[in-house]
Amino acid sequence: MHPDDTISLSVMSFPEETKKMELMSFTKTVADVMQEVEESAKREIEVSLNPPLEASDKAPPEPTDDRVKIVITIQDKDEKKQCRVFADEKFEQVFKMYAEKAELNLQNLVFIFDGDKIDPSTTPAELDMEDHDLIEVHTKKS
Repeated sequence: MHPDDTISLSVMSFPEETKKMELMSFTKTVADVMQEVEESAKREIEVSLNPPLEASDKAPPEPTDDRVKIVITIQDKDEKKQCRVFADEKFEQVFKMYAEKAELNLQNLVFIFDGDKIDPSTTPAELDMEDHDLIEVHTKKS
């Protein structure tokens, strides 16, 4: 016996009213199901593109990179090295990076801009530095 035959035989054995109700429950067509899925997907997309006002108010603002970068030149006795830094970044970070790359002890280094020693807690912006300004590095004598 074929599986489809079993189904049709079992349907035929039900009373007429039961057959009618069962057939009506299966009248949903594939097109109806697809339309419901499509409408549901459209609603989800619309909600994701246009979130409710309360949700958008609570959402964190998109990060913006408005920080100004400048290129400075650091010159020691042997060579010049260019370095791109944020204008609002403290020199402390720049000096540490330089000392690590040069494999020197930061405590033995003095950084000079326009003839003045640079305080590590200042920033390029505070010293009115511009692109390609020069910082001299001197080694302290022991």
